Amino acid sequence: MEGSHSDLPAESAWDFLYATRDAILFVNAQGHIVYANPAACRLLGYDAEELRKAHVSVCLRQQDMGRALAEASEQSKVPSRLAEYVPTRADGAQVWVEMSAFEFPVERADLMGWGLRDVTARKELEADIAKRTKLEAVSTMAGGIAHDWNNILTIILGNLDLALSHCRPQDAITPMLRSANVAALEARELTFKFLCFARRAVQERTTIHAGSLAEETCRTTLSGKPVSGQVIFENGLWSLKGDPQLLRTVLVNVLDNARAASPVGGRIFVRIKNIDVKPDDALSGQLRPGPYLRLEIQDEGCGIPPDIQDRVFDPYFSTKQRGTQKGMGMGLAVAWGIVQSHGGHIAVTSREGAGTTVTIHLPAVPEARSLAAGLAEMEGPLRAKILVMDDEPMLRQLAEAVMEHLGYQCDTARHGKEAIAMYKQAMEAGEPYDLVILDLTVKGGMGGIPTMAQLLNVDPKVKAVIYTGYSADPILETYRLYGFQGALPKPYAIKDMAALIRRVVGKKEH
Repeated sequence: MEGSHSDLPAESAWDFLYATRDAILFVNAQGHIVYANPAACRLLGYDAEELRKAHVSVCLRQQDMGRALAEASEQSKVPSRLAEYVPTRADGAQVWVEMSAFEFPVERADLMGWGLRDVTARKELEADIAKRTKLEAVSTMAGGIAHDWNNILTIILGNLDLALSHCRPQDAITPMLRSANVAALEARELTFKFLCFARRAVQERTTIHAGSLAEETCRTTLSGKPVSGQVIFENGLWSLKGDPQLLRTVLVNVLDNARAASPVGGRIFVRIKNIDVKPDDALSGQLRPGPYLRLEIQDEGCGIPPDIQDRVFDPYFSTKQRGTQKGMGMGLAVAWGIVQSHGGHIAVTSREGAGTTVTIHLPAVPEARSLAAGLAEMEGPLRAKILVMDDEPMLRQLAEAVMEHLGYQCDTARHGKEAIAMYKQAMEAGEPYDLVILDLTVKGGMGGIPTMAQLLNVDPKVKAVIYTGYSADPILETYRLYGFQGALPKPYAIKDMAALIRRVVGKKEH
């Protein structure tokens, strides 16, 4: 079978074969290709002459060969559901196609026609939705665990801080308390990772120059390592709007993975580019239309096997050896959560033996400027009277002990109604509170937000902060909109509480 035009359909069919956007192959009973239209050449990456001399095994996986030929033969006689396959292009890349088959006239019964429609974009979107749905469920659980664990850690860290403040360096118990404190701080760091993954870490957003952030992070992360890093970006790079510490965490985690995968002397490239996502772009399935920065972190490592690429964002999934510092598998899960919380998208593409590229899209501010953020450190007040509202008895006891340690007078309330009554009573007695600290959520009572609304009616000049171990509510990012002057996540160290009070209550009285 030489595949001349005389062997094929009538001349009237050629216009259709050339015009259609679907790939069309004519295949004989032995699986040899006798004709491929231009769309098939574009899809598979071969020219017409190469395909005309080839067997269908040139593009189909060995395990799919028998099924494809059998289904095509059956479909050509009785149309049935479309079959999905993953052909391999000439360049080694794989694409998803829907295959249908059609029957030739009886005089050419030795041929059958295959129609291949490229559905790669749809399959990638479906895979992304499935992955996101799975990660959403896991992140909800992680956020709930982090909330409960943070309340426990608050009590542990607070009491350890207090115990250490009463011990002398030479006391036998001091090293044990310090070890316990270090372990508790590590547990707090792990909880922070879960909050990042659950997209519930507290964020302080500012305008960031992405190029400067990437250069600084690349320099510090790869310093002293047997790999080199290069940051490449164009003039007029837009700015990011986000939490610089969290976005730095994303880059550190991705760079750490790239470094671990790279050979000695390998290079890691960080490329940053302005892009504008349109409603009809392929990315519109994952991102809202608008301006974005695209960051590509590319390594020269061994790549990721195809069968595990869809699991790289799973918490604790790793191919590394397990151990104290190995195989913990939270790096990309944390990066995924932070990027999602910033309204962005993160994806991994990899080929074995050809390295891995992590592509991150983050919403951009279409202007090239950087905004420095920082708070001037204030001296602590000489005296302060503080009211703390929390529904947990042990957390109220801890608050009283911490305030006493810092030299402040402290009263506590179990819920919002009690806090409001105590605040009114203090004002009427001429001894008002200098600061109110409100827990965001209260079981069976009024929580922080409605309590603050009523306190503002009582005293428009009230100074108050919100604190919580976890909440999906964006209050911890937008606390100023509710009249609060600050926010404090649980668990907190005594120095964190002291710094918050210094900032909100103000300078020393003279």
